[in-house]
Amino acid sequence: MRKSLVALGLILLFLGIIIMSFFNITKQSYVPEVLDTGTGIYPKVSANFTVGEILNLYISPGATWSQAPLEPETEAIPYPSRFVWINITNPEGNLTILEFAFGASGSSFALYQISLINSTDFTTVRTTSPGTLGYSSNVTISGNHTIALWELIPALSSPSPAGAFQLRKLNVQYVKAYPDYVLPVGAVVFVSGVAVLVLAWWEPWKKWEKKEERKKPVFS
Repeated sequence: MRKSLVALGLILLFLGIIIMSFFNITKQSYVPEVLDTGTGIYPKVSANFTVGEILNLYISPGATWSQAPLEPETEAIPYPSRFVWINITNPEGNLTILEFAFGASGSSFALYQISLINSTDFTTVRTTSPGTLGYSSNVTISGNHTIALWELIPALSSPSPAGAFQLRKLNVQYVKAYPDYVLPVGAVVFVSGVAVLVLAWWEPWKKWEKKEERKKPVFS
């Protein structure tokens, strides 16, 4: 019985410590800050960035972008698709060409591929979510960056403007990965482990006291 109580107490102690440690665990989140918004059939945006900041381009497709002609579906892109070509000019005047490939299924769009062509200073590319037409990169040169929509391929005879064309900065925030109540829950489990260990120690002590009492001589 005593060994079982000791084992249970130790398990509760360690479990309580582990649960309480979750309280300090944080995770990264990215909060977009819109710096410039482009309009028109071939929009252009620009903004100043410093080294280490995260440049983010967000595109929402235009109303006619899903209309024929479209590239036929392939194994990599399982829907008829259209490509969006973007020019990115860095503060030194160097040009990077960016190509988006997305599939159009009815009125819904899904991003399948981003390609950097003739890249000069963008090495990290990522999307913010699978269904978002977005591009992000860590800035390596401080100064004004200009981004322009150059072409839609296949071309449309009457293309409509993008639903949105935004140049944004992604601000990194650290938030707690677990809710605040993990700390009191862990504390309760830890204290329970201490109580069980005290009980495990107290039980044989009481038996020893009773045994000693029986050994005491009885005087008549």
